[in-house]
Amino acid sequence: MKAKFTVSATLKAGKDRVQAPEPVTPMLMLAKFSGMNLAADLKGLVASSEEKVSEQLSTSGFTGELGEHLTITLGEKSKQKKVLIVGLGKAGRFDCGTVRDTIKVAMNRVVAARCERITIPIMPDRLTSSSLGLMPTAHIIKCVAEDVLEAKAGDGVVEIELLTTPQGKRHVNAGLAKERRSKKPCGVCADVEKPSKSEGKPKDKDGKAAKKDVCSK
Repeated sequence: MKAKFTVSATLKAGKDRVQAPEPVTPMLMLAKFSGMNLAADLKGLVASSEEKVSEQLSTSGFTGELGEHLTITLGEKSKQKKVLIVGLGKAGRFDCGTVRDTIKVAMNRVVAARCERITIPIMPDRLTSSSLGLMPTAHIIKCVAEDVLEAKAGDGVVEIELLTTPQGKRHVNAGLAKERRSKKPCGVCADVEKPSKSEGKPKDKDGKAAKKDVCSK
């Protein structure tokens, strides 16, 4: 199978929080940290079905642990046929490996549900924006999605629609266009490595600053 990527700049950063029209999609992916409620911004994406989504989250006992997932099938009148909620684990442990693991779950679920498209919002003011920007996030999504789908049998195409703001669109597009340097099992750690300052960093045996990868997994 193959991946097709599209970018929709429909999110708008308002005074208090991001606003967005509900996307019309076969599957919408929302992400939740463990120990936290679903962000208000994300609830806005399922406004017409918020009550059902909240009820399913409560009755299922979904906690948001990394790798945990819940697929909610909505009614015919909903703008989304299904909502996939994936766990991100603890916010303090977020890294590029977290994105990698959640996208693996998302791709496997969209194929299992036989959906031709999945919509993934990348919120501009997310808790993790300081540790992983829009460009590397989009790059990881692209590489991992391609790897998972490439391993699936058949010649079908899954469209991955990334939602962002007009200001963030160029960064997301840059991440999708970024050339991949390797096909490590980890994903794309080498591609999104952050340059580190030597001051105050651990030293290697030669006394030089140790090189640390973004992904700790």
